[in-house]
Amino acid sequence: MIQVEQKETIRRLYFIKRHSVRQIAKELGHSRKTIKKAIADAAVPQYRLADGRPSLVMGPYLDTIKTWLEVDKSRPPKQRHTAHRIYMRLVNECGFTGAERTVREHVAKLKPTFGEMFIPLEFDPGTDAQCDWGVAQVIIAGKQINAQVLA
Repeated sequence: MIQVEQKETIRRLYFIKRHSVRQIAKELGHSRKTIKKAIADAAVPQYRLADGRPSLVMGPYLDTIKTWLEVDKSRPPKQRHTAHRIYMRLVNECGFTGAERTVREHVAKLKPTFGEMFIPLEFDPGTDAQCDWGVAQVIIAGKQINAQVLA
């Protein structure tokens, strides 16, 4: 990987001094492929972790947490586990020795996979209709009453 200064030098030689890719590669000792990449991309190179790091502390408990979250899907929303509650159960029931922050991060990654999905209803004009019942206040014979309305 070339440094930012080297990339700027390459781009300066190519765009301002109008050197060829071959000439720049010869002068700076880089391959033509590297020179072409530097010319195409002006952004600062970012480090990306190739493989995820193994979770030594949470690894043995992830299956337990997934099970709890799976069971929570059938419970009412107010009775479902929070990340704090999962941490407390891990400490009390499983002898977990890690930090609460670690549990919170892993639960945050797991919860979206257990979320509900909604499919938007879209129809072509004139192909389908929807209706619903409601209550409206109407005046009949000078008297205000509640009436059931089909909308």
